[in-house]
Amino acid sequence: MYSQLANKYFRHLSPFIAQNLKRILVHPRYYRSLYIGRKQLKKYKNVYKHHLLFLAGLPKSGTTWLENMLASYPGFVPILPSRVTKYEMEHKSSIEYDLPEDFFEPLRNGLFVIKMHIYGSKHNVAVLKKNNIRYCLLYRDLRDAAVSHCFYVRATPWHPESQEYRRYDIKGCLKIFCLKRLDEWVNWLKTWRENRDREQSIEVTYEKLLTDTFGTLKKIAQFFELDDSDKTLYSIIEKNKFSQLKKKDSVFFRKGLSGDWRNYFDEEIKKEFKEKAGELLKELGYEKNLDW
Repeated sequence: MYSQLANKYFRHLSPFIAQNLKRILVHPRYYRSLYIGRKQLKKYKNVYKHHLLFLAGLPKSGTTWLENMLASYPGFVPILPSRVTKYEMEHKSSIEYDLPEDFFEPLRNGLFVIKMHIYGSKHNVAVLKKNNIRYCLLYRDLRDAAVSHCFYVRATPWHPESQEYRRYDIKGCLKIFCLKRLDEWVNWLKTWRENRDREQSIEVTYEKLLTDTFGTLKKIAQFFELDDSDKTLYSIIEKNKFSQLKKKDSVFFRKGLSGDWRNYFDEEIKKEFKEKAGELLKELGYEKNLDW
């Protein structure tokens, strides 16, 4: 709902106005979600073993799509504490956000899906473990995620980097990304892969979610001990088809393709990615070597 309203009314505002509106509106949005989630827990308390479903992924890695599917289970409400948004607006990214020790306290008495872009620092992993929270990590080819991120930031005035990106074409934006964000994104993947608790977490890829939505969603549902019956899963997938989401927000859900980076990378951008992320792309199975 928030995304639809933003797409309809905020898309053509100046970055200054749109970003200040975002700073204001995140608070009522958060408290509304908090109220609904607590109310829903009273109704579905005995249905679910895990009352908070935590999802972490880089921007434009399919996290909103997966969040929507998990929130399709009756009672679950998407939520993001407003202090995270405040941090993102101040730092222009929430990737290096460290979870406060009391972060999950207000969320204990509700049914929530929480999607975040935070990195897998030892501190964040420890906070998740201390609160006995299972989490799903969603990875995507960094090259595709970067292209999608650049398109999104350029077209979204309430994004804190919009004013800088909108002055350039996509290749220009990708060069800014390589300079300012690529190291941070590579570190995000490395920290989660190195520090995650293997018993408390699950790793999936956007590409697998795209090509085998049913099988991947079933795996995630089983991990969170949700209903994984064929009927339920097919119903959720049908409700959240990419074509339907794109109708609601054609900017946020732009293409969703795998390999689209080839249409935008030049040799200079390739060189940056090979130097900073080449080995990681091989490790994750996206490439066999650096000859791309």
